[in-house]
Amino acid sequence: MKAKIKILFFIILSLGIITTIIFFINNYESPNDFYPNAVNKSFARSYEGVVIKKFISGARKKIVLNDSSFKEEIDFIYEKFDIYEFIQLGDTLLKEKNSLNLQIKRRSFDTIIQLKFENIKGSENYESPLELLDSLK
Repeated sequence: MKAKIKILFFIILSLGIITTIIFFINNYESPNDFYPNAVNKSFARSYEGVVIKKFISGARKKIVLNDSSFKEEIDFIYEKFDIYEFIQLGDTLLKEKNSLNLQIKRRSFDTIIQLKFENIKGSENYESPLELLDSLK
């Protein structure tokens, strides 16, 4: 009976280890791929809404936008320019899909900031994120 339990334990442990290894192999993102993937994800994303909350969670400075139908959390961790400090409660943010431009609107203020992803290793290999996007076409 003890031999069967040991064999069953060994099988379950082996399956757990194999499953973990497969998970990490399938979800591994090399440092060379991280920058292009971050730029592509941001490029494809769109959001619009009024800033209703700013907070810090761990090391990430987050902004909550209130759209008419839902609330969305955004952080700009990839940017060296501290957009978080620049954005104020009540500002309207607009980022269109297939664009790296972030429009910030206030009462008497309207500006566009191009996202540059300078806080990511590998960004120094490109003049701008747009150069990267052009090279992937």
